[in-house]
Amino acid sequence: MGVGKAKIDSKWRIVLPANVREGFQPGDEVLVIRQGQVITIRKAIDPLRLFNEVKLFIPDDKAYSDVSEVKHYYGARKD
Repeated sequence: MGVGKAKIDSKWRIVLPANVREGFQPGDEVLVIRQGQVITIRKAIDPLRLFNEVKLFIPDDKAYSDVSEVKHYYGARKD
């Protein structure tokens, strides 16, 4: 966690001090939340993009190409 001072320029811009920039990249979208005199800047996260970036891996011994193998592994039954 970092703490730093910044000034608001004539165009209402703020430059984040170097010691608080960790995890941010130029072009990132941020959420600006104001609660009274406290302003919080948080990285905006797109849940759909995050979901699409998730990679699921399965061990080779659990990868089945035949449904008949899978149903026995998971205890499925035929009704």
